[in-house]
Amino acid sequence: MKLWKKQSQLEEKQRKKCIKNLLLIGVIQIGNDGRKFEEDMVKSAKAQNLFSLRIKDVNVPPHLRMKVKISKNPYDFLLYNKPFLFPMELKSTKEKSFSYEGTNPKIKPHQIEALENDSKHDGVIAGFLLNFREPENLVYFLHINDFNLYRNSNPKKKSIPIKSVQELGFELRGVKKRTRYTYLIKELLDKLIKIYQ
Repeated sequence: MKLWKKQSQLEEKQRKKCIKNLLLIGVIQIGNDGRKFEEDMVKSAKAQNLFSLRIKDVNVPPHLRMKVKISKNPYDFLLYNKPFLFPMELKSTKEKSFSYEGTNPKIKPHQIEALENDSKHDGVIAGFLLNFREPENLVYFLHINDFNLYRNSNPKKKSIPIKSVQELGFELRGVKKRTRYTYLIKELLDKLIKIYQ
């Protein structure tokens, strides 16, 4: 009996080690709330017959990050509603704000720069889709120009709070179906087209 127990413990250790190694090299990934938000957006766009493209980040294991150079995605989501293209960076948090400065900001400088550059083109409406998960699931589109207006008007701040996002942005309404959301994307895009065309 003791031999069987010892072998079972050894097998469990090997299984855990194998899973840890697969996580490290990026073969398997544990889902997170941000990824669920992105998946819900893709499913919602498809259900509303909208073209969408989720640009996946390349996962480099920590032990290889110093050895491998991977280019950063400019943003992670594209929507198309003829004749407009909507490049978006999707962010999700349990906090009451999104940081854009500091050692590890949620909103990265290269994302801001890419959205700024793309928004200069005709027919492009670029910005952030900010998901505040708590206390209730709230999502807002914040145009890159409005984000920069806030940032430049508040030079000492390092993050944008939910209150400012609500004042400057446009709500993306969602319907909860058990544990996941369906977002009314077409409704938001039509509103944005009227305002930014």
